[in-house]
Amino acid sequence: MKNIFIVQSLTFFIFVCSPGLLISQEPNKALVPKEAKTSFARPNFTTHSFFADYSYVADAENELPGNLGTDSFSVHSGTLKYDFNIPVSQAITFTIGGAWDYFFFDDVAPNVPVPDQLFAISLNLALNWRIDDNWGFRLSVAPGLYSDFEDLNNDDFNAPALLGLSYSFDRDFIFFFGFRVNVVSETPVLPIIGLRWKFAEKWTFDMLSQNPKLIYQLNEDVQLYGGIDIQSGTFRVEQSFGRDKGGFQELDNTWLDYFELRAGLGADISWKKTFRFQAEFGYMPYRYLEFEDEEKLDSKEGAFYGKLGMSIRF
Repeated sequence: MKNIFIVQSLTFFIFVCSPGLLISQEPNKALVPKEAKTSFARPNFTTHSFFADYSYVADAENELPGNLGTDSFSVHSGTLKYDFNIPVSQAITFTIGGAWDYFFFDDVAPNVPVPDQLFAISLNLALNWRIDDNWGFRLSVAPGLYSDFEDLNNDDFNAPALLGLSYSFDRDFIFFFGFRVNVVSETPVLPIIGLRWKFAEKWTFDMLSQNPKLIYQLNEDVQLYGGIDIQSGTFRVEQSFGRDKGGFQELDNTWLDYFELRAGLGADISWKKTFRFQAEFGYMPYRYLEFEDEEKLDSKEGAFYGKLGMSIRF
């Protein structure tokens, strides 16, 4: 219980968007005023964006439920995402897009209740509204299939959502607060807060994303950063999952929460203002898998990870 409290408390302060909404991706662009000339202010013309990343977490030992002992496995994960941003007025922008998020679990023993794979295939729908010179509103929802994709049916459908307001004190300080809603998660409604603060000419503290970080602007095209990377999601497992994985019949056709906390250093490089490339490495100190009936697998040790990403905006 202590571990759960610590993770949920940490999540309250730094978790701005969770999978289901978007599992690991570009910053969650809460609408900001036109006077707040940040790098993520919304343009008044139609834009397209494509994002992809891949990460690998090395073998880490996990404590299994009951008296099963421990097991080690590694994790491959990533995202493919496309967004089409449509301004309908000076104040309102719609976003329509799609995403594919995945986790692959390697070297899992046959009797361990860990799925071989988890997928999320979703639409990304969002409304951004600049209310006035200081206030902005954002509503996003990601309806789709969240599953191990072993026996797809309507039970695999979910539509996590984000509702929030942003306030710009000036061009260098923006505050965001709202709620994340995921009715099938163990935490169905989660209060969220975030901020973006440029406190020096080359330094920015960014908590307006799923991955809070401290950024150093080396030059016009290169950013160096250190921060936290959260990977998580809620997925439906197949109808015979528990029976096939060691006789845990109570785990058949249940929802599974996956959570992974990472800390790392990275570099973000832009080219011709259209392409961005990212490389990151660090350490994963904690992760867990939790089922609806509270059967839980906790990490017993951490592991190193690496991550590569790219985005195109035009």
